[in-house]
Amino acid sequence: MVSDRAFREKEGLELIIQDTLQVLGQPSDPLLADQWHTGTDTWSINVRDVWDDYTGAGVLVGILDDGFDYTHPDLAPNYRFDLDYDFLDNDSDARDSESTNRHGTAVAGLIAADDNGTGTVGVAFDADIVGYRMGFGNYPISQVVDPINRAADTVDVFSNSWSFTSAFSDNFKQAGWEGVSGALLNLAENGRGGLGTVAVFAAGNDRDTGGNANYHNVGNSPYTISVAATDQDGTYSWFSSPGANLLVTAPGTNLRTTDKTGSGGYDSGDFTWFGGTSGSTPIVSGVIALMLEANAALGYRDVQEILAYSARQNDPFSAGWQFNGAGNWNGGGLHFSHDYGFGLVDARAAVRLAETWQGQNTYATMTSIFASASPALVLPDQGTVITTLDVTENVTIEHILINLDISHSWGGDLIIKLTGPDGTESTLANRVNNGIYSGTIDFVFSSTAHWGENSAGTWTLNIQDAAFLDSGMLNSWSLEFLGKESSADDRYIFTDEFGAFSGSDLLVRSTIADTNGGTDTVNLAAVTTNSTLDLATETGTIAGKAVTIAPGTVIEVVYGGDGNDFLSGNIADNALYGGRGNDDLRGGSGSDILYGEAGDDVLYGEEENDILIGGEGSNELYGGAGADLLVYRESALAGMTNLIEGEAGIDAFQIILTATTHALQSIQDDLVALENAISNGLSYTLSTLGLTVSGVEALDVRVDLVEPYKVPLIALNDDAETEEGQALTLDTMLNDFIFDPGSVFISGITQGANGTVVLNPDHTITYTPAAGYVGADSFTYTIEDGNGESDVGTVALNILPDPSPAAPEEDRVFLLDPVTVNTLPHSPEMTMGGPYAAKTIS
Repeated sequence: MVSDRAFREKEGLELIIQDTLQVLGQPSDPLLADQWHTGTDTWSINVRDVWDDYTGAGVLVGILDDGFDYTHPDLAPNYRFDLDYDFLDNDSDARDSESTNRHGTAVAGLIAADDNGTGTVGVAFDADIVGYRMGFGNYPISQVVDPINRAADTVDVFSNSWSFTSAFSDNFKQAGWEGVSGALLNLAENGRGGLGTVAVFAAGNDRDTGGNANYHNVGNSPYTISVAATDQDGTYSWFSSPGANLLVTAPGTNLRTTDKTGSGGYDSGDFTWFGGTSGSTPIVSGVIALMLEANAALGYRDVQEILAYSARQNDPFSAGWQFNGAGNWNGGGLHFSHDYGFGLVDARAAVRLAETWQGQNTYATMTSIFASASPALVLPDQGTVITTLDVTENVTIEHILINLDISHSWGGDLIIKLTGPDGTESTLANRVNNGIYSGTIDFVFSSTAHWGENSAGTWTLNIQDAAFLDSGMLNSWSLEFLGKESSADDRYIFTDEFGAFSGSDLLVRSTIADTNGGTDTVNLAAVTTNSTLDLATETGTIAGKAVTIAPGTVIEVVYGGDGNDFLSGNIADNALYGGRGNDDLRGGSGSDILYGEAGDDVLYGEEENDILIGGEGSNELYGGAGADLLVYRESALAGMTNLIEGEAGIDAFQIILTATTHALQSIQDDLVALENAISNGLSYTLSTLGLTVSGVEALDVRVDLVEPYKVPLIALNDDAETEEGQALTLDTMLNDFIFDPGSVFISGITQGANGTVVLNPDHTITYTPAAGYVGADSFTYTIEDGNGESDVGTVALNILPDPSPAAPEEDRVFLLDPVTVNTLPHSPEMTMGGPYAAKTIS
């Protein structure tokens, strides 16, 4: 939510846009008709609608594989020859003359085969790709470490269609694996300038032999995305490895893609049919490239979360689905399956959420909670042991790392499950290798199944010995919860799947209830049908189903979807975004920001001081009462007409126009009509200048107000909380919507009734509660612009009790052994700790 908005006196408004014409839409490549995964089937990834806006341009995807035929006509236009490297032969050419290039060539085509009118197209057909060649078999571990570190320095997305050979072969708790675990951490911590390189790994093709994606620390790392595979009917592919660590699923059979040219590939021609989780992985990598084009500021954790919340429930009749306790997806918990993760990747929904995603979640902002026990519990032959950990600290969960130290004479006998306080179940191991695994289990498993849940509560570990003869002991176990600090600022996401709920499920999910204050958002960007949400009357319709807002719940921000939406504000200061479609936005009684965005929109500022931004299409902007800023954006498509009415108050107008020369007359006509529509008495002059940008003749339009104007500063109220005795430093304008910040500054503060307030030189404010005080407090601050305009904002504070140290917990089976629960910073040494054999996943 916008905290403060500031405008200051100017001698005139001007805004100059220089743009080029980018032709987007559906490719004409003939083999696109064979590429069912792109959007022609029910269980496709819904990417074709995205291509009208995004194609992966400006995003660099790295691929680690067996080599790449970059001479292929579909790959050459997007391949970065200047960046590739062969880590097998140690040279700067990732193409090998032998047939070993065929796997990497097929993978590359699924990501970024060019829309050149021939052959196939990739999911992100304008993305750049760079190949890193490695060997598959017994090679030095540097074959993995070096390219991962290179990717951290270079690429935005890192696609890996390979895995290690056998269960627990890549065990980071064993000596020699520090380089690999450190390289994955490097991706997350330092990639993309600290946002994190988004790493994608194949889940594996070992289902029939009892394999599991969770038996590999490379694939179950919290810094990677594990991808399963589906058939054309939406069910899991026979080979696709399951796992509690899976994030999403993508098509993995009958995939039409590029082949090594000539006779050295899979087929004699230049294109082939491909499959495996080797195919589903690059499809997800391509979707991520589209997401990053839509919003380059996403952290790697944001990408993971968006994929989870936008995934569709495929194979809906499978008994393996469960709904977790998250509470903010379609009015309730997320669906999760050990076969599919959160479901089938949905490119359109993922990109829509990416466009509207606020906040940023990176490695630097991650929080962790750690809990452990050393019960030394006997695991009897054919017996079951249940033990628990009580966690008092709270984090909003993304990943859970489960570190098990189990001595057992035949580890393949065991079925191991973790159940959370909300009842969500993660199966960590299930008769490893169909029961023939004879080793012990000293390994870090992971789970994504509890995404969005709270960590506080009782966590239950269930270990069952399901076969004759052997026994063992649970020496110790620990849980590390990775995620976000609990916050009062909540995001409620809705998708088209909300329309599928009925009966008691719908009854529970159809009420939006928020009791903890903060700045709260309802995001409908992934919804394709018409939505209505009236924040004042607390009613609405989403995906064809009625919703209500619980009494006392105040929503500040709403994002509309692809339909023709009606969004109306409440008494709070709202930000309403129309999204695509022809939308009707009404601000209510607060100081609001209304964004029409794409489509023909009508925006009403109503009361107070508002900002109205028209977006593309034929728009009507009505300022209403108060001092308003009305922004008219037009690409000068023929026939577009716009109306801007300032109405009451002193209003400012910003006009943004861009067009090629053939639309020049349309622009001039629009401006004449616009001049007649302005009703606040301010006159203006127009001047135009033709010029060329990137070979496309463009038009700059300058709009100058003849007389100066003033629009008052608006300081909106803020909420914050701290703990007893803990000072809190606030930047009250950190998320300000500032049209022209100029010399805006904080000129004064008042003291809290139960604490001291200090204005710092950088215009942050530090609040320190009085000794021993717990409860509510507040103070005010004044902002000025140096031109005589000022406003006062209030900061409401909640001082929480100082949490006492956690008491020793107890193991609840047999002996009462001590359990420690500690809040620790995220530790890669705690998280994951010879020769190896890597293999392709075809």
